[in-house]
Amino acid sequence: MMTQSALIEDDLALLSLRVAREVDRRLNGSKSDLAVFSDFGRQLSKASGIGEHQSTFLYSDPLATEVFAQAVEQSSDQSIQDINALSNAMLKIIKPLNESADSISEDALKAVKAFCLSLHRSMMAQRLPPVSEGDSSLEDELRFI
Repeated sequence: MMTQSALIEDDLALLSLRVAREVDRRLNGSKSDLAVFSDFGRQLSKASGIGEHQSTFLYSDPLATEVFAQAVEQSSDQSIQDINALSNAMLKIIKPLNESADSISEDALKAVKAFCLSLHRSMMAQRLPPVSEGDSSLEDELRFI
């Protein structure tokens, strides 16, 4: 049976890819589903514990902290050294998503897309089993990707 946390993670992983696709549509001048941006902002706030009211979630869940820190570092030039830096970086991502989606600047859209793809990559990497030296079974599985 899946836990509530696993369901949120699955939803967030899929939603991050939908947002990246919608960003591409917006940047190419096509019609996009603006509700996806606010949904992602809400889910991201819920998963990270960061939003209108500061939370201690990132302090209490080292795995989530690592996933979010990796996503921020991979998608920007920021080096995350502590929880406060991560909280500030996450707020910069979440805030425009929770405001009017049609007023997000092109640069902010590009940053959101980069973050979404990095977040998805970090979340999926976190789910992979640890690889031990000489373990060819994972290499065999990844060969098909």
